[in-house]
Amino acid sequence: MTIPSPLYEITRRVPGYDCDFRGELKPAALFCYLTDTAAVHAETLGTGFASMRERNLHWVLSRLRVRIHQHPL
Repeated sequence: MTIPSPLYEITRRVPGYDCDFRGELKPAALFCYLTDTAAVHAETLGTGFASMRERNLHWVLSRLRVRIHQHPL
């Protein structure tokens, strides 16, 4: 049995509407990307929405704390 990685990486194209007037990613867009990526990762771990729903369970992201040391490129 393969143990899934606790780390997950995804590459995506950033549309212009997710950038500010300087062409930098808006913080709100970053948080949406992080939340979406967490949901995809949960699916790969077998704890996504569909599999949890089958067991009458759910998970909720109640807090998101992010420290940005350098603005993403």
